[in-house]
Amino acid sequence: MNKGKDILSVENIAKMDMEKSKQFFFVGGVPVFDYMIDVEQDEIVRNTQNKAMFMDTKLFLPVGTILTGKTDTGEEIAINPFACADLMEIGGKHFYSLEFGGKQRQSRDIELAGSVDQVVGEMIEKIPDLIKSEKDIIRVEIKQPVKISLGGNNKNIIAAIASIYSSYGVPSLIDKISMFHPIFFDTGLELWNILQAEYGKLKVNTGDIEDVHIQGLVPRKGYVITVVKPDGTRHDRTILSNRTNEEKIGQERLLNRYQAIEKLLYESSKETDTYLVLNSLTNPEELRLVLHLLQVAYAMQVDTFFCLSNTFLNCASELVSSKSYFRRRMLRWFESPKELIERRVLPYTSHMILNREELTSLEPGIEIKGLERCMLEIARSMNHGRASFSVAGGKLLVSDGRRGVKLAELLAREDAEVFWEKCNLGPFNGFKYAERIISTGDDNVIKFVSTLGAGDTFTGIFIGLAALGWDMGHAMRAATLGAQYFIKTRKLPRLSDLVSLDNEHTRCGTFGRLKDSLFFHMDGDGVLTRYGAIAEKTNAMHTNQLHRPFSDIVKHYCGECK
Repeated sequence: MNKGKDILSVENIAKMDMEKSKQFFFVGGVPVFDYMIDVEQDEIVRNTQNKAMFMDTKLFLPVGTILTGKTDTGEEIAINPFACADLMEIGGKHFYSLEFGGKQRQSRDIELAGSVDQVVGEMIEKIPDLIKSEKDIIRVEIKQPVKISLGGNNKNIIAAIASIYSSYGVPSLIDKISMFHPIFFDTGLELWNILQAEYGKLKVNTGDIEDVHIQGLVPRKGYVITVVKPDGTRHDRTILSNRTNEEKIGQERLLNRYQAIEKLLYESSKETDTYLVLNSLTNPEELRLVLHLLQVAYAMQVDTFFCLSNTFLNCASELVSSKSYFRRRMLRWFESPKELIERRVLPYTSHMILNREELTSLEPGIEIKGLERCMLEIARSMNHGRASFSVAGGKLLVSDGRRGVKLAELLAREDAEVFWEKCNLGPFNGFKYAERIISTGDDNVIKFVSTLGAGDTFTGIFIGLAALGWDMGHAMRAATLGAQYFIKTRKLPRLSDLVSLDNEHTRCGTFGRLKDSLFFHMDGDGVLTRYGAIAEKTNAMHTNQLHRPFSDIVKHYCGECK
């Protein structure tokens, strides 16, 4: 391959992008209040009289086990894992399980949390054969006060963006950023004060209070349980999530909300760099309006980042099962969530971010076709015909666990021609289109606390740097380093932390490599072979690359970091 010109030696568009104000609109991803609970393993074993069992990634608790303690505001609380768990029989005894590193949603008509009397009373009522009186209840004490903090996908993504921007070497950058996360909430609850305080620190606009308030709306809560081993190390976390009652939000309120967002896009997107971030949805009525909003954003040339989740797929499934969203060209109702996403989401989306499990849910054929082929097919179906793009097609990022993250994209013709020359593929004779797969982030993380929340950190850093015009490969590298830092420390990274972690990988030999594959597709020349006639030709170039020091990348884009 020709050496060509060093991309870091030329003036980069990111420096110009910082001169213009930017605004981010976050839709979906309702606020979640995380109740942070540390429970000692010895306490569980002692109170259950050695009946609790730790097996691989699961903790099996005897039926009747509840967790009791106080919040940091002094309120007494009891948590009943039975509300989220399946009942099972092991050796003639009944248990329910908690899975470390996972999330379990409320699946029974029984309160997940409340007073001790309330929880005990419901257990006796729901399973009288197993729980006959309070004597059958096993109480495990939470010794430290339960801290309540604001979480949720969008809040976590916003916090990651803010952390990176505040460490940028341009003091005025953070002042040019506006964040909008319009929500609905019962503002009479004490939790509203927590939400206002935490979003206030991040300078997030949630809307006028009269537009936000829904009397009696149950907030989403996540009880984040960490079991502490005798040596002080921790099992990965498990989250128990409550039910909400989003059906209380009327159709008119939803319609007014989304029409207001559309109006803001019309009024401001030409003067300000605007980005739409679509996250997990749980309300099918809201999804109807999101699908229209995507087309408005597309028409206004607003970049859209679609963070697919299983929650979104479930919401889409509910919508299509109602036979009430129309596919005009086929003159029928949409029949599957996959069809709905392929026809009403992907064509209007410039960036899509998800993990391999979520991709498998969307595209079951991944096991037959292979990951990279599926990624390229989806990337080609995204972002059709935007005036600000020289080629139809989007950018698809898939997190693949310890194997790092992959990006699939269709290259703009002018970029593809530069790569053709650098690949030394001979005289340029034209091609139909070119596509690319980049893989990075397969560094070894030897010690870590928990992987929960790392996906939001990755997503936030990538979105934030992509909005500043960073090269996709550089933004991916930053995001993977940020996710690694988060699972090691449970803290949001700054750019200087990413530089330090990259240096640590270099010193310790834990670094991975970047793999870059380019595919140039050309018409066939009709030449006959022993098998038939050539209908299409593809020139491919695969490279394995050692990472450039991340400090060089940071210096190039922002001069210095904090």
